[in-house]
Amino acid sequence: MPANAPDESPVQAQPSGISPQGERSDVSPRQARKSDGESPTQPNVAFSQDDDVYDVSERHFSSESSPLGAILEVCRMLTRALDLEEVLPRALQVAEYTLNAAASSIILFDEKTGKLRFHIADGEHSGQLRSIELERGQGIAGWVLEHGEPQIVPDAYRDHRFDPNVDRQTGFRSRSILCVPLQIGNKRTGVVQVLNRCDGEPFTRDDLSLLELVASFIALAIENAREHQMRVEAQRLAVIGQTVSQLGHCIKNALQGLQGGSYLLDKHLSDHDASARTRAWAMLQRHISFLSDLVMNMLSYAKKRNPVCEMANVNVFCKDVAEMISAHAASQGVVVSFDLSEEMELVPLDGAGIKRCLYNLVTNAIDACESGKGQVVISTGCQQEDSGVFVSIQDNGVGIPPESLSRLCEAFYSTKGNRGTGLGLSVCKKIIEEHGGRIQFDSTVGKGTKVTLLLPNTAPTAGT
Repeated sequence: MPANAPDESPVQAQPSGISPQGERSDVSPRQARKSDGESPTQPNVAFSQDDDVYDVSERHFSSESSPLGAILEVCRMLTRALDLEEVLPRALQVAEYTLNAAASSIILFDEKTGKLRFHIADGEHSGQLRSIELERGQGIAGWVLEHGEPQIVPDAYRDHRFDPNVDRQTGFRSRSILCVPLQIGNKRTGVVQVLNRCDGEPFTRDDLSLLELVASFIALAIENAREHQMRVEAQRLAVIGQTVSQLGHCIKNALQGLQGGSYLLDKHLSDHDASARTRAWAMLQRHISFLSDLVMNMLSYAKKRNPVCEMANVNVFCKDVAEMISAHAASQGVVVSFDLSEEMELVPLDGAGIKRCLYNLVTNAIDACESGKGQVVISTGCQQEDSGVFVSIQDNGVGIPPESLSRLCEAFYSTKGNRGTGLGLSVCKKIIEEHGGRIQFDSTVGKGTKVTLLLPNTAPTAGT
């Protein structure tokens, strides 16, 4: 909650029964929660460990549980987690519960703005904190970040470092505060703090030790997640560097095709050989289309973005793409048909991204088919096991060898030889994963391939 800084004076006891708003009461906040139907002997979060998945429903900590045991459970979870947006709020709640506190928050330093912002907050009026920023050194949180020293503040309003502005903005009343820096080596990324013991007593040295333990693992988890993101970005940049080389080869081939088509067209413009002009124009069109697809796929692959989703029926995009590639399908002697469910639910979709994905997949299916005998079926429906929808593109083409299936979505890996760029399926995988979905392949050599897109009915979170 509010960003404040504690006194270095000895811890002094506070009168019990003081509410977070500063009013005397015989009912503690935890007891008050019980009257609202929430048990005071169990937190509303719990964790179980199963193949790196932590379930909020399988275990509950009671008041008789060891505080150290609860904290260590959180620490084990944090050291193995990379999805901090889900894990950190739960860890913070368990720490808050274990320390019998009314509120808690994780405040991170933003290197771009030079300010502190409330990354996660729990407790009364916590929803208002996301929009509040603090100057470096402001309040107790700012002081702890600057000096790197954990602090116990028995009475916030008697501490000269405390800044009451956050209390004024939120309506919360800070009384006692524990504040600990998030630090790895000499690098401090923020602070974690808990406020107002529910029994009205000040926090103790033991409380501070427990919070320091939690903070050390939170800092480690944040640093691990950031380093993981940096590695992902480095890999992406490395692939983009590789792209320059690959693009040079692809563009050179396309330019040679354009030059050949231009030569034929110039040669036969003045004569009456209409068939030669038609062949020349078809060559030009083919290589222009190749370059266009190459550029669009490269832009889609290289650009990190969050999809801009609107609730939509995926059938609409399937029909749009089929119309876009109808001329290409006809030129290859391939029939594209539909098996679209009429009972499709609306799901959050980024129209441009989904169209690009479907275009790549349907084009691949057409190219895999034998001319004059090809069949491509686009199907849709609602997922049976999970909530959401599916789209499948099935062809009766040459199929994909088993040893190639696992590499299909690797950048620049292509089963088409010189006819492919090796980016189409990489782009599809990226787009579908940005939606929080999955892509599946099923293929038999000589019989054909089926590609299935599984799309959830919930909007993706930022950074997915």
